[in-house]
Amino acid sequence: IFTILLLTLWIEDYYAKLILVRKGISKMGSAMDTLKSWQVKEMLTYVVDMTNILAEEVNKKIQGFQINSLLVLTDMKSQKNKSQTMMNFFAEQLEKKNPEILTLINDAKSKCEDALSSIMVTQLLFPDATSKYFEITNMIR
Repeated sequence: IFTILLLTLWIEDYYAKLILVRKGISKMGSAMDTLKSWQVKEMLTYVVDMTNILAEEVNKKIQGFQINSLLVLTDMKSQKNKSQTMMNFFAEQLEKKNPEILTLINDAKSKCEDALSSIMVTQLLFPDATSKYFEITNMIR
């Protein structure tokens, strides 16, 4: 009876942890939906347009870019103000042109952080649940 009680408690605990994982995955889905919105696509189009305007001297236009290449914008510095990066410039221009996009980006960022923290907590809980399961099954044998 004691082992059945332990197993029942483990099942309840494991089920509660599964619910937490589902909530974390749902939060991540919500964040991804935000990132796939037309406003974010509009922001990326703006980055392409601004890059083409800035590169007019070399007479080379881009049609698109890989999303990870946005990180390069944080490395490109202004010649006049060394603390000003290309990413800062784009953010300032976007804030003037369409501030809702920056609000949306910040919202997506907080949703991603919230989802990741939920998922990380549950990943820490599952090894503990698995070891408890093996303890209980070894007691039954």
